[in-house]
Amino acid sequence: MEVLHINTERGWGGGEQQLLYLTEGLEGRDCHCTVLCQPEVPLAKRSRERELKTIELKMRGEWDLWAALRIAQLLKERKYDLVHLHTSHAHTLGLLARLRGWRGKGVVSRRVTFRLRKGPINKLKYRYFTYICISQAVRDVLIADGVAPEKINVVYSGIDLGRFESGGTVNIRRELGIPEGKIIGNIGHIAGHKGQRDLIEATPQILRVFPDASILIIGEGKLRRNLERLAEDLGVKNRVIFMGFRNDIPSLLRSMDIFVYPSHWEGLGTSLLDAMAAEVPVVATNTGGIPEVISDRVNGMLVSPRGPKALAKAVLTILQNDDLAKKLARAGRGTVKEKFTVDRMVEGTLEVYRKVMAN
Repeated sequence: MEVLHINTERGWGGGEQQLLYLTEGLEGRDCHCTVLCQPEVPLAKRSRERELKTIELKMRGEWDLWAALRIAQLLKERKYDLVHLHTSHAHTLGLLARLRGWRGKGVVSRRVTFRLRKGPINKLKYRYFTYICISQAVRDVLIADGVAPEKINVVYSGIDLGRFESGGTVNIRRELGIPEGKIIGNIGHIAGHKGQRDLIEATPQILRVFPDASILIIGEGKLRRNLERLAEDLGVKNRVIFMGFRNDIPSLLRSMDIFVYPSHWEGLGTSLLDAMAAEVPVVATNTGGIPEVISDRVNGMLVSPRGPKALAKAVLTILQNDDLAKKLARAGRGTVKEKFTVDRMVEGTLEVYRKVMAN
């Protein structure tokens, strides 16, 4: 089966990592994949490093008619059996390609739980393709907004457990000058819905019990400066460390005492799965697809979104109870190993492909 994967993102995140996991896995299962992405972006570089067929095409937005025409030409000329659209803008470009004459079969990855935009164009957009949702929560939103249930499939994101096997850790304490104290971590794009603000607002309550604790915010985003000012206003500037984008996530996770994931909405959360795979106890919010991963006090702790006080209380509960922390960490890794591996994600996606081709 020849599959063209289209991703329009310029940065690097969980969706791009999932695309690479998927294409590498499919290549070993009688599929031949081509990755089409923006020029000179991390995905293009990493795709070529893995010797995947890679096409770089400037896509200036979801209504880029020239890019849609070029995509339609590629799909017709190279006779791909299937196109897999991995982003919202790719979804629209796939629709425009159909309007430009391509009549092949397509699959769309849906990773978010926000409601669909209304209007005739969006009704058309959700008419032609089959959908792969990363959680039941995402599927429920599509159904509530009128997408036919038979067009929707759930395939959970997958994690490469091998990245988190025993190995060295970065000497984070030496790097950051924090010789002692608990390390509390968060990884993700710095954005309002990711809830890093709630973690910073919870920090004074945490520091009253663990005054030497350090909160690591790993990732980048437009709100970083706002959060830095918030930490200063709350008097915790010296305990909240913004580390920016990092490539050494497995070893960073192994240096943490606890991982906090305070999202306001979330399709599933691959950073959360990474932390669980690294056997770090986690506190997360009971929103979106997260409760499909975390059972409260079984393999992590759940709190309501936008609640800094409850967040701090859950963090302190784990930090003050070593037996509970170890229990949650072990169970968390077991959950990932059972339900959220790359192999399960690839096989589930391939099953959807076969169903689409059979129809």
